Amino acid sequence: MKDSFLSASLLLILFGSDALGAEIQNLKSEQQLAEHLQSLTKCEMIPPPTEDSLYCRLEFRGLKLQFAGVNAPGGGTIYVEALGENQMLYPKGRRCIVVRFMDKDLRFAADAPSLGAHIIFRDNGTILPNYKNEKAWRDCEK
Repeated sequence: MKDSFLSASLLLILFGSDALGAEIQNLKSEQQLAEHLQSLTKCEMIPPPTEDSLYCRLEFRGLKLQFAGVNAPGGGTIYVEALGENQMLYPKGRRCIVVRFMDKDLRFAADAPSLGAHIIFRDNGTILPNYKNEKAWRDCEK
């Protein structure tokens, strides 16, 4: 009985891992990765509700990132708790940071594969692709 429970648990873990891996393997561009990361972002209102009490959190491959006060006029604050393996961080303007993902499966042929995927995180909780995204670059400066 105990062995069958462990086997079932192991199968569940393996199938869960395969499903996540398949989802990542289907990504073909920075745009799709940004959309995937946005879908993984969990937000909640911190009581009492005010104009700056929306708080969001993202965890992905070792990256732990928080957006505080994303609904504040002019944007909130980005906190990076941890970077994962093959990740690098750099600022972009006054309102954004960029995380560079150098994992082999995140080097998209359509976007400049030798550079890895560069994803913009804006202080209002928006996650965007960096590759040839001039509008996002301008918005980071405002």
